[in-house]
Amino acid sequence: MLKELAERVRSIDINKILDEVLDDQRFFILDLIRSQLIAGKGGSGDLGQYAWYTRESLLSKEWIDYKHRIGLFIGGGDPNYDLLGDTGNFYKSLVLTIKTSHIETTSLDPKLESIEQSTNMDIIDGHVLTLTPENLQALADRIKPLIQQKINAKFGI
Repeated sequence: MLKELAERVRSIDINKILDEVLDDQRFFILDLIRSQLIAGKGGSGDLGQYAWYTRESLLSKEWIDYKHRIGLFIGGGDPNYDLLGDTGNFYKSLVLTIKTSHIETTSLDPKLESIEQSTNMDIIDGHVLTLTPENLQALADRIKPLIQQKINAKFGI
């Protein structure tokens, strides 16, 4: 009986279980990323300001004022994520790839290059589309019981 139990333990591929659970939670993860972008945060903190030429342009100021009037921005200042929320296409175009060693998020928005130039950010490689420490903890709290359920199922518990 002990030998059987040892074999069952060895047969558990924790990376496979983690990949399955994360894949099941992909929409939750994307929602976490979208919510932090709306709040002006990326995985490594505040996203910062617009590039000066965008911040100073009349069109950009009018667009920011309009978004403040309709309640899309809370607080003052020039939100860095104005272009990200322009049409919603950027948010809709986010794609999540689950890899054994990490989660990769990218955008299929054809305007990505112009967004990066206007915001003076490296969106894909600059940790903009990674989880903040708080959201990473929220994800961990959500998936721990799911991982445990899958492990229990392997043991028939």
